[in-house]
Amino acid sequence: MSLSLRSLPCLFAASLGLAGSALAQGPVAYDSGQPGILSDTALVQPGAGSLGGQAFSGQAIQGTPAWYVLARPLTARSRCGSATIGGKDFYVIGGEIAGGGRADRVEIWDRQTDTWSQSHSVMPVPVSNVMGSCVFSGGLMYVFGGTDVANQPVDLVQVFDPFADSWTVHPTRLPRPMFGVGVSNIGGGEILVCGGADLNFYYDDSWLFETWSGTFQPGSPMAHADYLITITSTANFVDAKVYMTGFATSTFLQSFDLASGQFQTAASFRNDPVFGQDRAGCGMDNVGPRVFVYGGDWTGFRADCESYEIPSGQVVARPSLTLNVGRRSFAYGPLPCPGCYVSGGWNGTLLQHAEGAR
Repeated sequence: MSLSLRSLPCLFAASLGLAGSALAQGPVAYDSGQPGILSDTALVQPGAGSLGGQAFSGQAIQGTPAWYVLARPLTARSRCGSATIGGKDFYVIGGEIAGGGRADRVEIWDRQTDTWSQSHSVMPVPVSNVMGSCVFSGGLMYVFGGTDVANQPVDLVQVFDPFADSWTVHPTRLPRPMFGVGVSNIGGGEILVCGGADLNFYYDDSWLFETWSGTFQPGSPMAHADYLITITSTANFVDAKVYMTGFATSTFLQSFDLASGQFQTAASFRNDPVFGQDRAGCGMDNVGPRVFVYGGDWTGFRADCESYEIPSGQVVARPSLTLNVGRRSFAYGPLPCPGCYVSGGWNGTLLQHAEGAR
């Protein structure tokens, strides 16, 4: 175990830095008359590096990739987590709500109808600071740690069954109470759990959580201790690596190699002349042979997008994929087309706003 003695910033302040949203382009409305519009084309344009200009779903790319404004979520929330079932319906879990409370019901976006509903069941211990701490595995959604309504880190592993609409608290606890851990489904019933913080330190530990045995197996230390982690929900198919960034590593990526079980320092983000490099609280998804990174910056609330091109090792600006509303610390997840979802977050106020890109 390694500890970083760097003091933690004011993570629980209602607002930090710049206020107001970073409005980019005019909103692109979701067309509810075309069910599944966010699953019919891929998030790449024809040309070099786009696999011949064909969508990974097997359909030709139509039009310019863009973020589409979705129906309004039921609750304004920030520091929430999310999971998808096969990249389909989008589940938003936990998070901070008005008055410093915690959201206890799961909100579900139906991509066929562009409508939101909520779970009947409630989270046993509602938590926030779980942006990268939720993952789908074996038919269940796992939430690792977080901070409760008293802003105290918890050591719970909470499990949501989306088919039964029910919650349980797993009998196994995290090695310590933590928030902001990164988790990823690495296959074979194993979940990578890494980093995280308590109220004093942040860590470089990692574990493999075995869903079949309900136990944590110790893993290799991270290349860099981190917390409030944003992470890909699975490894990229090109290099079998999980990618992540976080509050302490907000200007670059680090990766976890499934083959070696080791963490490595990966590419740095672009030093944008307007926004700089900071991506703390961003969203991140695998899209073909690349990792898309969007939004983030704890005080700047970015709306722009860039991608790490795995075959070339380059980081490329994606100006056509600017969020309609800049934000950080939001729920994010992958689409099957492929593409990305975002919901909620913070940009000087709690956001009740969702977008989907393809």
